[in-house]
Amino acid sequence: AMEWLMKAAVQGNAAAQVGVGKLYRSGLGVPQDYRKAFEWYLKAAEQGNSTAQNYIGMLYDEGHGVQQDHNKAMEWLMKAALQGNAEAQIGVGDYYCYGLGVPREYRKAFEWYLKAAEQGNWSAQIRIGILYDEGHGIQQDHNKAMEWLMKATPQGNAAAQVGVGNYYRSDSV
Repeated sequence: AMEWLMKAAVQGNAAAQVGVGKLYRSGLGVPQDYRKAFEWYLKAAEQGNSTAQNYIGMLYDEGHGVQQDHNKAMEWLMKAALQGNAEAQIGVGDYYCYGLGVPREYRKAFEWYLKAAEQGNWSAQIRIGILYDEGHGIQQDHNKAMEWLMKATPQGNAAAQVGVGNYYRSDSV
């Protein structure tokens, strides 16, 4: 895979550059190397590839291959999120939810999670359910919490299934 991806990547193909970055990040077929992953993701990210922008944000968040920097992570996550990348939208939501590099703002976290949840992303759907359950950024509403958790359960997510089970057990809905 690396041989063929590299042929396209060196010609400037952003999707191939992301593929090369993924192989270096995971260590599949090549020694794991976060710095090389970062370099290849950056080539694609600078071309506007939202997947690469999201991965750049994640590497800055984790401090893999680069110095950990929540401000730079948020900058790259936001670029991808504004293009509709659901994973990046969750990342931006997490940054607002936990106050990483930005002030903690549950309402903004909710808005970004909602963008990803409406795309069918189960992880975002669970986060929306939790915010409704706890009343962070929105008015507490156990029925809406249950609705969002239920949306994530058909996708086989155990956390959502546990949440739904706990609601039924507690008679909160």
